[in-house]
Amino acid sequence: MKRNKRQLKLMEIINNHDVETQGELIELLQTAGFSVTQATISRDINDLGITKIIAPNRRYKYVCPKEEKEDLTNKYNSLFKQAVVEVKSAQNIIVIKTIIGSANSAAAFIDNLNISEIVGTLAGDDTIFLVVENEQVAVNVKKKLNSYLQ
Repeated sequence: MKRNKRQLKLMEIINNHDVETQGELIELLQTAGFSVTQATISRDINDLGITKIIAPNRRYKYVCPKEEKEDLTNKYNSLFKQAVVEVKSAQNIIVIKTIIGSANSAAAFIDNLNISEIVGTLAGDDTIFLVVENEQVAVNVKKKLNSYLQ
């Protein structure tokens, strides 16, 4: 569980920051509350298929693989399953509880599903709010999200 939570955060950091070194990754993960070593980061990078590319500023940065989108989607789905604790709906709002520190990554997975019925997504530390058009749509989207937890 700890490993999956850390890997969720690692992917979130890489997707939201231009990170050039493993040292920067360690600092950002430690800031997020994860105690990690360089060896751990190296294993996670290998497990997740993370690579480096040359950015427009001609510096290297870590990126999640794009050509292996299906594999990455499967990993995100696996991490989503590990992170989500509960999915509830109330009228046109869906509330998703996650393990602490995983809401942003789980919300990124949901956003990448491109569910057209979702009007907006808001993620905190361990809670995600999804707004949909009405109560019936909320029931349908909740079922769809729960299918990814199977």
